[in-house]
Parts: sequence; structure tokens; C-alpha cells
Amino acid sequence: MLADTVDRTPWKRTVNARKSVAGQKSGLETVHSQIDLCLQARLEEIRAGFAATSSEGIVDEVARATVHKGGRIRPLLCCLAYAACRGEGGPLDERILVAASSLELLHTFAILHDDVMDGSPTRRGEPSTFVRVAEERRASGIRGDFDRYGISVAVLTGDLALVISDYMLAESGFSAQALAEVAGPIGRMRLDAIAGQYLDLSHSGRAVTDPNLTARIARLKTGSYSVEGPLLVGATLAGAEAKAKKALENFARPLGEAFQLTDDLLGMFGDPAETGKSAANDLRQGKPTSVMARALSLAPADERAVILAVWGNPNASDEDLEILRKKVHGSGAVSSMVRSIDQLVTESKAALGDPPSSDLLPEPCALMVNMAETIVSRARRLQRTA
Repeated sequence: MLADTVDRTPWKRTVNARKSVAGQKSGLETVHSQIDLCLQARLEEIRAGFAATSSEGIVDEVARATVHKGGRIRPLLCCLAYAACRGEGGPLDERILVAASSLELLHTFAILHDDVMDGSPTRRGEPSTFVRVAEERRASGIRGDFDRYGISVAVLTGDLALVISDYMLAESGFSAQALAEVAGPIGRMRLDAIAGQYLDLSHSGRAVTDPNLTARIARLKTGSYSVEGPLLVGATLAGAEAKAKKALENFARPLGEAFQLTDDLLGMFGDPAETGKSAANDLRQGKPTSVMARALSLAPADERAVILAVWGNPNASDEDLEILRKKVHGSGAVSSMVRSIDQLVTESKAALGDPPSSDLLPEPCALMVNMAETIVSRARRLQRTA
């Protein structure tokens, strides 16, 4: 069993480090830093066990894809929901930090497999795992199918991230009853993410103009998996009552959609140096997104023809893609998306307008509202610069 290969020394070091770091920061920064420490310590523990069989390299790949990478949105929301629902020990309780960190490893699993499925050459500003591993193998002089090796290692790394995610949750310290109850929202997160990814794959290359379809993909891939699920995991582990969970669901659903709409805009118009990923691959594959659906429904016939000639064309040049972006922006789709994001975030914030009436604590709710407001500011900034 994985538990039999774990060395607890790094985690004990991190508990001591937590005491000093927590006093130096406040709010989201504190929780974020503790999640980073938790992930690093847990992966060090597991690496020590794998070293006994000289297989620690695969744990290093998980760490490389996880530690100090990403915004930690899912574990942050999980910790804040736990605190808002009066979870014992608050957002820095060791148990919720471990449980919430397991959601980050679930995300690592998802993005590693996603990059392979999409053939994405970069992730977070660096070569994707399957690309980098293939190049390292090629440079080593070892014979074989380098690309297949890179894909195999990336898939296996994702598999291990999922296994460690399960292990961390099981070993988080929550009661057996709490862990049994949280299996529902975690299972829902996984099922919805897979359903959304399947729809994303199966509709790529089609001229998707149906806003209901793109909204459904957004709810499954992002709303449930990135926002609603983590909030319900935290609330469930805190032992929240139905009223509190309902308020968090009402906050999560419009926020999740706004998050995906913003991601769609960033994917097309964002600076790759900031987003860490080029949009070219998705545009050449004809990925179904809300921004493309709106552009196709708003653009006049002649502009629509230009968009359709480029979108989903695997041979489209960089110049073609730039023309596509200009046509999409000129259609009014970006302004329409930003208005929708603004409305969705306003609706989301209203759900937490009076936390005590929903049996929620105000301070963690205020931090969640601040996270929601950053989505609107990113979208508005993008509208000005696109």
C-alpha cells in the first residue's frame, strides 16, 4: 500500500514551518502558502518511499507539474468554504489543508491528461510534460519511440497524481463518516469533468453556435469541477447544514460559468506569457467555446465565412489566426462576454450578501467574494487590451 512507503519527516518539518509563515501573511496569501507547503511535504514523503525501488523519478514528475504551479483556486475555495461553515480549526487546520491539497493533485491529473489529448505543446509557460520528457529521452541517446515514451510517462504521471490525491484525502485525519459523506461531491467533480472533456473533444472541429452547448461544457468542465465541487467538499467536511450548502451552491454556479467565460477570452486574446499557453492549438482544432459561439451568431455572413475558414483548420497560419481574432473581436463577442461575466459575478456575490442568514461566517465569505471580483477585473482588462 502507498501508506506503507511514506516517510513522515518532511511533513513534521512543514508543520513547524507553518507556524512561522502563518504569522507573516494574511488572508488568501496565508492559505495559499500553507497549501504549497502541504503539497511539497506530502510529495517528499511519497518520493522517499518510491526511492526504495529507484522509481522516484515519476514522483518528481508529479511534483514538477504541481509544486509552486497554478493559482490553487480549488484548494483555496475548499479551505474558505470549510472556514465559512465553521469547520473546526478554520482554514489553516491541518486536516482541511491536506484534504484541499488533494484537489490540486486531482487537477494535476486532469491537466496532464488534457495536454496529451489536446496535443498542447505548452502548459504554464513551459513545455508540456509529454513534450519535455520526449525531448529529454531523444537527447539522452537512448533508442526507441521518443514521442510514445513522452506520452506514456505523462499519462502515468497523471495516474499517480490521482492516486496520491485519493491517498491524501484518506489520510487527512477526518472521521470515516466525514470522508464517506464527502465522496459524493468529489465523485460528482470527477464525473462532470470527464463528461465536459468528452463533449469538448467530440464537438471540436464543428461550427458550434449553440450557446446552450458551450454553457453546458463550461458548467461541467469548470463550474462543477473548479468552483462548486471544491466549495461543497469544504462545506461537507465542516459538517455544514443544508442552508449553508445552498448558499455556497448559489454562489458557485454563476461564478463557475463566469470563470469559464473568462478562461475562454484569455485562451483567445490573453498574452501567452501570462496565460502560459498558446491559443493557436485550440483554434486550429476548432475547440467549442462560448466566445466562438457568440462570434458566429453575431457576425454578419461575410465575416462569419472568414471565421469558419480559419477556425478548426489545422493548417491555419499564425497570420490566419490573427485575422480570426480580429473578426471575433469585431463581431461584438468580447463585449457581450464581458457583460455576461459582469452579470454572473454580480449574481454570485449576491448569494453571499448576508452570510449570517445562511449560517456562514462573514470573513471567509468576503475572501470568496474578493476572488470572484478578480474574475471581472481580468475580463475588463482583457476587453481593453484585446
